[in-house]
Amino acid sequence: MPLAVVAVALTLLVPPPKGATARCKDGSFYMGDSRSGACSGKGGVAQWLGKLDDGSPPPGATARCKDGSWYQGETRQGACSGKGGVKAWVGKLREK
Repeated sequence: MPLAVVAVALTLLVPPPKGATARCKDGSFYMGDSRSGACSGKGGVAQWLGKLDDGSPPPGATARCKDGSWYQGETRQGACSGKGGVKAWVGKLREK
């Protein structure tokens, strides 16, 4: 059996971390709550795990990021930095 096949088979034995929603083809895990962009640059999704969210913001969320994650900061500055920017504001921000 080729070594690459054995390596991939062994990664399937590694339990996913809490909150993982997908196992990527390179053996890493995706922690996002949207299927869009899941395992991008990792060869794609090998297996979906758990349940993806229903789109409702978690407690304390103030914005939905373009990558599907949630921002829970109190100000707009830096919101969704490294996540493609803000897709939508969903909660109250602190007054300046």
